[in-house]
Amino acid sequence: MSRLRIGFMTNEVIGSYQRLLFQAMVEQAQIAGVDLISYEGRCIDSPLFRDNQYNLIFDFIDHHSLDGLVISSASVFSFIDSFEVNRWLDQRFELPLVSIGWPLRMASNILLDEQAGFTKLIEHLIEQHHCRHFVFVGGVEQNQEAQDRKMVFGQVMANHQIDHQTIWLTGDFTAQSGVEAMAEVAAMIAQGQRIDAVSFANDEMAIAAIDYLNRMHPELVNQLVISGFDDCHYASMIAPSLTTVRQPFEDIAGQAIGDLIERISQSGKKQSGKNQRGKLQTYHFGTEPIFRRSCGCIPQHSERQAQLHRFAGSNYKMHEMTQSYDVDELFAQLATGLPHFDVVSCYVALYEGGRFHHTDSGHERIPLQSRLVFAYHQHQHCPLQSAIVFNTRDILPASFLAVDQPLPLLVKPLMFDNQHFGFIVFDVSEGWLEDMEDIRRQVARTLNAALLFEEKSKAVREVELANARLLQLNTELEKVNELLSKRSVTDELTGLYNRRGFFELVRQYAVTDRTLKRCTLFYADMNDLKMVNDKLGHHQGDYAIQLVAKALQLTFRNEDIIGRIGGDEFVVCAKRCGPNDIESLVQRFEQSLAQCNEQSSLPWDVSSCMGYQVFNGGSEQELEHALEQADRMLYRNKAAYKRRKGQPNEPN
Repeated sequence: MSRLRIGFMTNEVIGSYQRLLFQAMVEQAQIAGVDLISYEGRCIDSPLFRDNQYNLIFDFIDHHSLDGLVISSASVFSFIDSFEVNRWLDQRFELPLVSIGWPLRMASNILLDEQAGFTKLIEHLIEQHHCRHFVFVGGVEQNQEAQDRKMVFGQVMANHQIDHQTIWLTGDFTAQSGVEAMAEVAAMIAQGQRIDAVSFANDEMAIAAIDYLNRMHPELVNQLVISGFDDCHYASMIAPSLTTVRQPFEDIAGQAIGDLIERISQSGKKQSGKNQRGKLQTYHFGTEPIFRRSCGCIPQHSERQAQLHRFAGSNYKMHEMTQSYDVDELFAQLATGLPHFDVVSCYVALYEGGRFHHTDSGHERIPLQSRLVFAYHQHQHCPLQSAIVFNTRDILPASFLAVDQPLPLLVKPLMFDNQHFGFIVFDVSEGWLEDMEDIRRQVARTLNAALLFEEKSKAVREVELANARLLQLNTELEKVNELLSKRSVTDELTGLYNRRGFFELVRQYAVTDRTLKRCTLFYADMNDLKMVNDKLGHHQGDYAIQLVAKALQLTFRNEDIIGRIGGDEFVVCAKRCGPNDIESLVQRFEQSLAQCNEQSSLPWDVSSCMGYQVFNGGSEQELEHALEQADRMLYRNKAAYKRRKGQPNEPN
């Protein structure tokens, strides 16, 4: 008998709440012996930039390929009310459903009794830490969990007759709203307002707020009592560790999968339809407070430590090693790179018919068929003699689904801007979720460029066959070639030269046997990029990288060659620059970076370390040696910076 296949509809799995629930779902599916297909989109009707582009992946959910579906309703439906949620679902799924967090009329519902745990936490702050003047930072107003937590908080304040002293602020469950709320709290305190404690409706806002205090107002860290809700992955890692409320994610995930298995067995496997959902149930789970250092308590259990292998692992950089405008070459590079990560399986599929423009209306948008063009299966690259065509909603061809052990698969869209061309699938039984998202992002960017080249080649063939349109097509081709030529030497994020462009220009200027040309090579590296990406998101990290690039452009002359050769690594060839010019250029860079920080919208100041080496021209080997010397100086400066901040001195 084939295994049951359960779908899991969730938003970004590296989020604080979503990560814990996702990991619990994967573990419980393995225990139950069922396949788990997770569809990672974003929040429905999210106001955030391009979130709805990711939600095309929810159109993959289909009753012909799944036996049941679990929906992380509390997070996926954060921005719409219950009426809109039910209407949205009515238009889509004919599957046995389980909803986690929101009560849905067509599903078994798993609801969280937040009152007991949250009440105990707030009463602990009042009775044990003598807090009387509270600020409460809520979540999205139409979200049911946000409403429940606000109501419980208000009841506790009223019961202790301190509700008149409470300040209410609105958040949206995101890290940015936590930073904005804490900045407002700091301003109130500076104006003489008494505040004892700040309670956030989730951990993501609370963790970002603590990080903001550590950077901007360290004098308030021990003055304010701070609490959150969820006990997310980083709650015990931040300093001070976060007092919060824990949800029983393993029990919730186990109940969700168990309910579907029971109902499917009652109604008959593979019998889809709205009348085949079995008996619907409602389950309630309690919560418990977790007291840590952010409220002044010593943790009851040892605090979780970061998984150090994540930070001290392979130096293989996927974004540098997958740079090609040829699809076959791209996949060869990907096959070489994946063994450096703990990825069990990775598959890339392209839509039949090519890319298409995704609008935000309608739900029958994905092509019926797709082509499997890359397969890294069970730790081995499986070269494909030709692309395998299969039903898109099946996720993979049947041969790759027929394995002995239950499969936990994660499906992510491949797109560039609003142009969609395929999807990528990971086996998540091993590996780091951040690595998988980095791989998805890089594959999408590189594949987009590769497809542009394929489209260019197709245009050339059409020109040869359609002589009547030769002039018009040649004009279009010249424009495409100009764009592609510029992209081949330009970094998309910053507009600087990329690795190829930088070294080509430096060789033209300084690598010669006849005329020696003096220059100075500068090597710069942004500080704390990984922490920013992990805590505030890759969009904030990208913006920080752009600030460093702008500061370099303000510092150096137009004739100087500036390049970005890695994620946060920059190099500069300052022409006709000697030893007497270096100190002033370094000072000018620091001033330019400070100016950029003043004009930026980031909640922290971007900083960078720099090394340099004078190069009087010469051979290719001498150029490489000069760059190595600049890199060594950068490494020493980076190590000194980390010592000043009390960070471990990890390799670049």
